[in-house]
Amino acid sequence: MEKSKSVVLEPFMVDKLHLNGNELVMYAILWADSDGGQQATDCNHSYLAAKMGVALPTAYNVVKSLTKKGYIAIKEKGICEIVKK
Repeated sequence: MEKSKSVVLEPFMVDKLHLNGNELVMYAILWADSDGGQQATDCNHSYLAAKMGVALPTAYNVVKSLTKKGYIAIKEKGICEIVKK
């Protein structure tokens, strides 16, 4: 699971997913880290918080929100995958 060096907000993310700012940024990070949703990736809250520039509780809440909304699925502790809709 290679972690992304850059993150791109793809048009479909902005136009179709209806995510708030932090959700959108985290989804884009996970999308990049998972090679466009093709493989499971690291959902480590510390990594995501650092990558986003937010506090650890914020990263936790955003992961929780994306999971609840059905955009990501936690496969095992610290590992998630993009859910294809």
